[in-house]
Amino acid sequence: MKNVSAHFRMPIACLVLSVLLLPAAPLLVSATTPTPSPLLLSTPMPTPLGGALIAQDFALASLNVRNLELLSPQGSAQFSFEVPDNWRLAGNNVLYLNLQFIESGAASENTAAQPITRFEVRLNSQLVYESSFTTTQDAPQTVAVPLPLSAINVERARQTVAFAMDARDHCFSNRQARIVIRSDLSYLHFEYERLKPTLNLAFFPRPFYNNLLANQPETAFLVLPDAFAPSDLEHALSLAAGVGRLTGNQVRLKVTTPSALDAANRRENNLILLGKPADHALLAQLYADNLLPTRYDPVTGTFSVGNTAIAPEEGIVQLIAHPENPYLAVMTFTGGTDQAIQKAVRAFAGRVDAFGLSGALAIVRDVRPLSQQRVGESLRDVQTFADLGIETTTTFGVGSQFADFRFVVPNGVQISESAYVEIVFDYSDTLKEAQTSLNILLNETPINSVNIGAGSEYASRPSPHRVRAPIPPSAVRTGEANILSVLIESRGNWGCNLPNPATIWLNIRPESVLSLPRAVVDTALRPPLVSDFPVPFSEYSDLHDVLFVLPDQPSLSEIEQALRLMARLGALTENGERFAPRLALGDKLPSGVDLAQYHIILYGRPSTNSLLRSISDKLPQPFTAGTDALEQTLDDVVLRLPPNFEVGVLQAQPSLWNPRRVLLTITGTSSAGESFAMLAMQAVTFFRGDLNGNVVYVTQSSVYAANTYRSRYAVDITADIPTLVAETTLAASATPTPNRVFTVTPGPTETPTPTVTPSLTPTPSPIFSPTPFVPTPTPLPTFEPLLPEQLQIETPERPSWIPLLVALTAGALLATGAFGLWSLVRAIRARRQE
Repeated sequence: MKNVSAHFRMPIACLVLSVLLLPAAPLLVSATTPTPSPLLLSTPMPTPLGGALIAQDFALASLNVRNLELLSPQGSAQFSFEVPDNWRLAGNNVLYLNLQFIESGAASENTAAQPITRFEVRLNSQLVYESSFTTTQDAPQTVAVPLPLSAINVERARQTVAFAMDARDHCFSNRQARIVIRSDLSYLHFEYERLKPTLNLAFFPRPFYNNLLANQPETAFLVLPDAFAPSDLEHALSLAAGVGRLTGNQVRLKVTTPSALDAANRRENNLILLGKPADHALLAQLYADNLLPTRYDPVTGTFSVGNTAIAPEEGIVQLIAHPENPYLAVMTFTGGTDQAIQKAVRAFAGRVDAFGLSGALAIVRDVRPLSQQRVGESLRDVQTFADLGIETTTTFGVGSQFADFRFVVPNGVQISESAYVEIVFDYSDTLKEAQTSLNILLNETPINSVNIGAGSEYASRPSPHRVRAPIPPSAVRTGEANILSVLIESRGNWGCNLPNPATIWLNIRPESVLSLPRAVVDTALRPPLVSDFPVPFSEYSDLHDVLFVLPDQPSLSEIEQALRLMARLGALTENGERFAPRLALGDKLPSGVDLAQYHIILYGRPSTNSLLRSISDKLPQPFTAGTDALEQTLDDVVLRLPPNFEVGVLQAQPSLWNPRRVLLTITGTSSAGESFAMLAMQAVTFFRGDLNGNVVYVTQSSVYAANTYRSRYAVDITADIPTLVAETTLAASATPTPNRVFTVTPGPTETPTPTVTPSLTPTPSPIFSPTPFVPTPTPLPTFEPLLPEQLQIETPERPSWIPLLVALTAGALLATGAFGLWSLVRAIRARRQE
C-alpha cells in the first residue's frame, strides 16, 4: 500500500498545481483592462460647512500651563483648555508633548530585564495615548498624542487632559523615575471650522468676542460717519470702555469711516456702525437694502419696527449677519438724536442687563443715571469662594497637586494688615495617614504651610477643616489678577504599590473665605505719578468724571489710539458699566463743562492741541513756546534740544483747575514720539513699573521715569538720559552745559521689559507655538468626493510580451495536466495488476 500511495502522490500534486495556477491567466489578461473602483485618497473626515479648515498651534505655556513633572512610583498631572465659542473642532487635532524620561538610583544588575515605566494620556477620561519607557530612553523627545473628536466634550467648552505614569517596576528595582513635560516646547495643534455668529444681543460681546485661546486679540472695525462730530467720538469712547471691560481688553477696535473703508476690510471683518443714517453712508445703505430689523424713512428721518413708530429719543441697537460674509456680524447703534444714540451705546457699554433682552433688536428708552458711588465703597470686605463663582475644587493623587484661584483687587484701594484667606476643606483618610502638607501661596509667595497628615491635629478631627493664612498687603497686586494657590504635598509609606489615585483626594469647599478689608486711597494725599493709571480715573464705575481731550482735528489713527487707551481703562475699572466719559477737542470745549470737575487726559502736541498749547509752559516738562520742542531749564540756563529729537513724554500732575483732580498729558516732540507715549500708556511696550515717575520719556525701545517732585530742577535729557539721545542718532548735543546738574533716580521698574517693537497700530503675534510656528490661520483645503461618472480611467497600452507570457503559461498548464493524467492512469493500471 505504501507503493500505491507513492504512485498517487505525483499526479495529485500536478493536479493541485494546475488548479492553483489556473486563475493566473485571467488575472494577467485582465491587467490590461482595469475595472474602475472607488479611490481612497486619505482618511475620511467631515467636510466643514464653511469650506476649508483652519489650523493653529498653541504652546502650552501660552495657555498658562506650567512645566509638569510626574514622579515614581505612580504620578499624575493635568491641565485644561477651552474651545473658543466660534470653533467646531474637525480634522486632526494633536497634542505634541516635549517630554524627557529621567531615572536615577542603583543600576539594575539584570540587564536582560530592564524596568519599564508606563505612560498614558487621557482626554476627558478617555484613553488617547499610551507608551512605555526604559532605562535606555532618557533623551528629550516629542511625541504626538492624537485628540480624537469622539473624546471632545461638545456639551461644554472646557476640556481636560490628564497624564499618568506607572513606574512601579523602577521602584521594585530600587530606582527612581520621573517624566518632565516642558510647557514652552509642547503645543496643541487644532484644526477647526468657524461657526456662524449667534445673533442675540443678550450674549454681547459675542459674536465680536469668542474667548480665543492664549488671549488672542480679536478685531472689529468701528465705522464712524465721514463727517463725525465730537458727540460721535464721545459715544465711541463709551463703547470702547464697555468692550474693554467685557472682554478683558481683548477686542481691538479699528476706527474708520464709510469712505475710508475698503472692500476687503469691509468684507473680512466684524463691523460696528455708529451714527445716524442721514450722516452715515454705510448705515443708510443697510436701511435701503432692508437688511436691518427696523425701517428708516430718509424723508422724515423717523424709525419704525413693523407698524410701530420708534420715538426720536429712543436708542436703537441691532445685530445682523454680515451681508458679505455669513461668518461675521454687523452691529449698529443709531437713533433720531445724539441723546438716543448715547442711550443705545451706554446700554451696552459694560455689563449688559440681559433680563428681557433677546434677539437681534433692542430699543433703549432710558438708562440708569450716573453713578455717585466710588469704586471700593460698595465692595464687600468678606467674600466666600462661592461669591466669587468658585465651586468645589478637588485634587487627586500623590506628589505635588496645585489648585489655583484668581481674584482682582480694584485700582485705588489699599488692603489692610488684617486681610486673610481661610481655606475650608475635607480630605480622604488615605491622605490623613500619609505625610501630607497644605501650602497656601499668593502670587507664588508662600503665606502659610501646615501639616495635615499623620499625627496632625487635622487628621484626628472630623471634617470640615479650616486653615487661615494672613495676606500681606505687599503681596497683593491692584488692578490685575491675583493668583491664590493651594499646594498639596503628599508622601506615604506605601512602598511601590500606591493606593488608587481615586482614594487620594482633597476637596477645597466653596465656603472658603477671602477677607480683604480695605479703604479707598485718597489720591490728593500725594502727588500723582504716571504709573498710578488707571487711578484716579477709575474712581467711579461709569467714568463720568473723566474728560478726554483730543487734538483740534484728530486723525483716525489718533482716535483709534484714544479708544484703545479707553478700552484699557474700562477693563481696569472694577464693576464698570454704563460708561459715560466726556470728550472734547482741544479748541472746542463743550459748553457748560467745568474743567475743575474732571480728571483730564490730554492727548496731542502743542501744535495740534490748542488746550495743550495754552498750558505747555505749566507742565513739569514744558515745551518751547509755539513749538513741539521740549524746553530744558536747569538753574538759570535754558537748553534747546535738537529739532529732530523724537521722544514721547508722559506727564502726571495735579490738575491746573483743581488740585484734587489729576491731569495726565500724553504728548511728544513729533507724531512718532506721541505714538511712543500712547503705546506705553496702553501697556503695549512697557510695564506699569517702568512708568514710576511724574515725567516719563519714551522712545521706541527705551523709557526713563523721573520724579521732579523731589527736586526743583528738571531732568537734563542729554546728560541724564543719554540712551534716549543715542536712539535719535544725533551728533549734536545740548549747549551750554550747566555747571550743576541734578539727576533724578527713577523709581523701581519691573524686569524683564517687554521686547515688543512698538508701532502706530501694534499687532502682536497672537499664536504661541515652538516649531512649527503659525502666526496666522492656514486654510486646509478639503475636497468633495467625485461622482462615479466623473472618474476618468486611463487604459494603459498592452505590453508586447504579454501574449507570449500567456501562451507559455497556458502550455505549461496543459503539459502539467497531461502529465498528471498520464501518471494517474498508470497508477490505476498498476493497482489492478496487483
